Amino acid sequence: MPILTNRSLCEGKPSVSARWLSGTRPPWPLPNLRIVARSSIRPRLRKTVGVNHQEIEPNALPSGDPDATTGVTKRAPKIARLAVTLALLGCLVGMGWAFTLNKEEPQPDGTSLEEVRPPAGSKAVPGQTPVSVNLAYGFDAFLSIDGLPVDRSLVVERAAEGVFTYNPKENFKNGLHTAEVVYWPKTGTRQQDGEIFQWTFYVV
Repeated sequence: MPILTNRSLCEGKPSVSARWLSGTRPPWPLPNLRIVARSSIRPRLRKTVGVNHQEIEPNALPSGDPDATTGVTKRAPKIARLAVTLALLGCLVGMGWAFTLNKEEPQPDGTSLEEVRPPAGSKAVPGQTPVSVNLAYGFDAFLSIDGLPVDRSLVVERAAEGVFTYNPKENFKNGLHTAEVVYWPKTGTRQQDGEIFQWTFYVV
């Protein structure tokens, strides 16, 4: 609606202000003005790196990445993937350990080597359990535990029964242990006629 001054009301003509507002070009030159849409103005963002602050231009931000405008590093997915990987590795190790404990071990043939103690593949053996082998009559034996030879003076031999027993001075540590016996006929030699039998037992 045009704005009229007192003078224009008296003369019946619109004033300069009224002509400008009604669309008529004003009598003085106007400065060059550039209208900028508010939506095109993007503020300068600050990205926090440790205790230092770094100015980044809006155009330098990757498009389509909502976290890039806030300076947030996507670490959560990496941590989740790492946790899943560690869990899978733990499952594989546990399955391998269970397979080791549950696998069927070879048993004595029942002829030359009749029996071993603790039984091959035992899962719940007390730490003070003696290790023994029962051989056929006329055989000799040499024992080793976890790769270490057992002093023959510590082995009790019952020759009539063919039993050789080792009573450990200290309890076996908890865990898996491997016993080995080399046996041969007394009429022969260990180097030429010896046979080897290994078995495991688990101490708890």
